[in-house]
Amino acid sequence: MSIPDELLSLQENFSKAIREPVSFATGFFVFQKENYPADFVKTVSPRGDQGPEDRIAIYNEQYWYRLFSILQEDFPLLAAVLGFWEFNQLASEYLSQYPSRSPFLDFLPTLMEEFLSTHTRFANPLNQQIAQLDLAAYKSLFSPPGKKFSAENLSAKPIQSEADSEGNDEAASEAEALLNFQPGLTLFEEDWNLMEWRIKIVEGGMGQVERLDATSFIPQKGFWILFQKEGRRAWRATDALGFRLLKALKTPLPLGEACSLVAEGMNEEELEAFVRDLPNWFAMWTADGFFAG
Repeated sequence: MSIPDELLSLQENFSKAIREPVSFATGFFVFQKENYPADFVKTVSPRGDQGPEDRIAIYNEQYWYRLFSILQEDFPLLAAVLGFWEFNQLASEYLSQYPSRSPFLDFLPTLMEEFLSTHTRFANPLNQQIAQLDLAAYKSLFSPPGKKFSAENLSAKPIQSEADSEGNDEAASEAEALLNFQPGLTLFEEDWNLMEWRIKIVEGGMGQVERLDATSFIPQKGFWILFQKEGRRAWRATDALGFRLLKALKTPLPLGEACSLVAEGMNEEELEAFVRDLPNWFAMWTADGFFAG
């Protein structure tokens, strides 16, 4: 059944009206009623003291306030650094360039990091890295979980090697195993204590944290894994070596090749420590559900 042209036009104009961007020029939220489609305004009856534009503006406001609130929740650290007034301007420009085209809001934040990298007003290394962390945390929760992992899921391919002649086919196969990771698992390398502040904001609520600025952050290296565990967002700190191995495995590289890459250049003592740590890492990563079938 086709949609009547008159109804289709009404729907399109209503959509344009409620998506009319907010103006921040006066220092207040101003909804630009003069830009509502004139043909659509004529179809709306006044009610009491409200004219047609006033009635349309109610939906226009609800649309933008809802999207601002969602993005503030998805990017809590970035919102704390910029402050809500500045963040909402960034969000307005982002949504004007990448408007929501889905009936679901799951994909709303996904291009923010890309958008911020080209934004002359807000783009700097700190803000960019903060957006990267907030987006990684978002993906860790909202990405669909993969199949449950078991040792039988290793996609091993037997190879011909010296090990084969010694009867170590199993070891050779394991060296060629490719590991699949849960879709939402993200590796994050920080240059400031960003994760520390994000945890404070998420656990304490935005109202518990005053606006942050660049002086709030201490330069420091940190290595984090963000993932989903039992339907909840989770994170774990790791050291540089474990981080490098996970990064190599996610490339993806076969298990043996990834280990060789990370071990390259190690002295004997470092290599012994690396080999000693491997079983503990994999036991912990498997228990946390990093790998998928």
